[in-house]
Amino acid sequence: MNILIVGGGIAGTALAGLLTRQNHAVTLVDRNPGDGGAGYVLGLWPLGSRVLRMLGLYDAFEDASVPLHTFRTALPNGDILNAFVPAKIVASLGEIRMVKRSALVQVLARGCSTVKRKAPLSVETLRQDESGVNVCFNNGETERFDLVLGCDGVNSQIRHLVFENAPASETNWYGWGWWIDPSECEAHTMTEYWDPGHRFVAVYPAKDVACAFAGLPTAALPTAELRADLDQIKACFADMGGAVPSALAALNDSSRVFQDAFRTVVSDNWVNGRVVLVGDAASAYFPYGGLGLGASMALESVAVLADELSRANPDCVTTSLAFYEHRRLNRVRQFEETGKSIVKLMLHTTKTPKGEDLLESQRGHFRVLRSLLESPM
Repeated sequence: MNILIVGGGIAGTALAGLLTRQNHAVTLVDRNPGDGGAGYVLGLWPLGSRVLRMLGLYDAFEDASVPLHTFRTALPNGDILNAFVPAKIVASLGEIRMVKRSALVQVLARGCSTVKRKAPLSVETLRQDESGVNVCFNNGETERFDLVLGCDGVNSQIRHLVFENAPASETNWYGWGWWIDPSECEAHTMTEYWDPGHRFVAVYPAKDVACAFAGLPTAALPTAELRADLDQIKACFADMGGAVPSALAALNDSSRVFQDAFRTVVSDNWVNGRVVLVGDAASAYFPYGGLGLGASMALESVAVLADELSRANPDCVTTSLAFYEHRRLNRVRQFEETGKSIVKLMLHTTKTPKGEDLLESQRGHFRVLRSLLESPM
């Protein structure tokens, strides 16, 4: 089939690699290629990293990442509330590995040597019929495809154009990510400093780099100008302890700061004719929600969609797409539910939780995740 993938991030690049292995003709377009030096670190769970094995890229992924051994939660003053070892829950399934997002995309791109890439380019309009989809791009060109796959993230243009009543939802929180000296981050350990309901700062390790990530309610810095002012951002976290002061000291180059509002997406329909949503375009979590669970679930969805399309042809593709949606929708909803209690604790509680209560909440969170991880995709 002649397939258009919109979005060159984790889901889009992985899907392009899998579909070219099935001898489909794949075109990949991306409106914002590259990260301009900004970015962040994410944790990839076994359910996501095993897709790298399907592409023959797991060894390259291992070389570009580090294992996560300890997840610590701390008070704003730096005192450690608890230290949790995720391997106790997921060791039999694999390991959680920390990776720079751009490094993961680069690894996935190794499987896309025959993909036709067009960037920067975005979709202006879509018009589909029973046999295909006519796509008009923002450069005025028009092309026809058998299938259009929207992998263009939380603010998906494909979802906006084709799927009614499925906008991204605001959480009323805003976040910033920036690079810090790896020596400021304990090896194989991520630490989150929580001031529940008010702010958080996290420090994440990766290969040869570390990342700090901070979040605030949007009301704390209510305008775009304030949210772009590094001094204003630093002032909001200046009284925090632990690794936060050294992380803030590295916040000095706005061109290398990732920033965005925290939005979630809950869409009840991922398929409309020959147009499909994948990854964050279909379902997006709050960034905590499970240490990179969103990227891991996106890769699992990629694997399921590629599996269904391996048995499809242009005349029966809508049946394969319906099977994809059926296999994934309920499972993704289950994963969404697992993160809600911790996200609620993190964002909406104004009383500092007791360490033992928080630890039990995290253990329960990981136990539920393990039961889901052990079930079929």
